[in-house]
Amino acid sequence: MKPKPLLCLAILSLSLFSLSLSTSFSAISAVTHQSRYQSQILGVIYVVTSPKITYDPGEPIHFHLQITNTNPHSITFSYSGYSADYEIISPPLIIYRTDTSGYVYQSVIITRTLTSGETWTISFLHPSDDYFLSPGVYSLHAFLVRYGHASLTIIVGSPLILAIPLLVSGCMVLFFLIFYRRKKRKIS
Repeated sequence: MKPKPLLCLAILSLSLFSLSLSTSFSAISAVTHQSRYQSQILGVIYVVTSPKITYDPGEPIHFHLQITNTNPHSITFSYSGYSADYEIISPPLIIYRTDTSGYVYQSVIITRTLTSGETWTISFLHPSDDYFLSPGVYSLHAFLVRYGHASLTIIVGSPLILAIPLLVSGCMVLFFLIFYRRKKRKIS
């Protein structure tokens, strides 16, 4: 029996619908339930936090890198000039990175010691003047230079952005099912 093109399109649309459904809901779940991400390196925990997960386009983005020493002993970090940086990722591309090249820093070594259980918080502010973030899902990647890093997922714009593929593919499935049933009734 020869496959019917309309039925094939309906099956393809249904497949796209289920794929976009799982993708949209996993992205929404990751964004709304993940307020911090941590990576543990040598007894030090790096966590990125933000007062909120959803920002309006053009709104400054405030976030913090918290470095906590979980070792039973003190740890000393040494750096020259600046200690932390960040980048903004729209997977898979790095779309913004703080540019520290061309700056002149102190030619002294600065140290910061964290006692056992102590937390060091570094605050960041990403103004839209530096790089405007259009609506979408982004990953804020903050790092303590030469030591460790962590990331946080945020949404710029409405969380409904994630539902657009779901709505489009759902409408396609409904259209093809209705069209297929009408065509089938005309044949019978």
